[in-house]
Amino acid sequence: MENRFDTHFYLPRFRKIIEEIKKGSHVQLGDVVSFAKETSDFSEYPNGSFEYLEISGINLGINFYNTVTTEVKNAPSRAKLKTYVGDIVISTTRPHRGAVAEIVNDGIIASTGFSIIRNISSQIDKTWLLHVLLSEVCLQQMLQRSSGGNYPAIIEDEIKRICIPIVSQEKQVSMAATINE
Repeated sequence: MENRFDTHFYLPRFRKIIEEIKKGSHVQLGDVVSFAKETSDFSEYPNGSFEYLEISGINLGINFYNTVTTEVKNAPSRAKLKTYVGDIVISTTRPHRGAVAEIVNDGIIASTGFSIIRNISSQIDKTWLLHVLLSEVCLQQMLQRSSGGNYPAIIEDEIKRICIPIVSQEKQVSMAATINE
């Protein structure tokens, strides 16, 4: 069954991106990762404060973020999602901007404006996946699958449908190391 967003594939720019990916080995993101929805009731913060990650805390396109120390009693209503070291967060608002990062600190609560990738298939190198998600190929697919005007947003089901190219794990590791340099 076609999704209402599928009509965007017929736009020439987006169709070309998908056609190029589909020329080689590829998968949909949702086939190789799972997304987390675990929320916090803040009981794990006995000192009354936590580190909060909001979308504006992500440095665009470079896998770096800043958190804000927030008192539980002043927690924004969107401060709900538990993260763990190794999770990858993807902004669902204006996702084409590249607010994507890997969590490197324990105990961060993220905004509900993120989708969180928690488990990744053993055939996919996490660092390589992060770089692919930050690539123009994926960012344009996120834009294509978004709806809304000034602040286009994407739903998690559409993020799962993003096509990513697949290369051997050896090549993934090599490419990720080259990009990291």
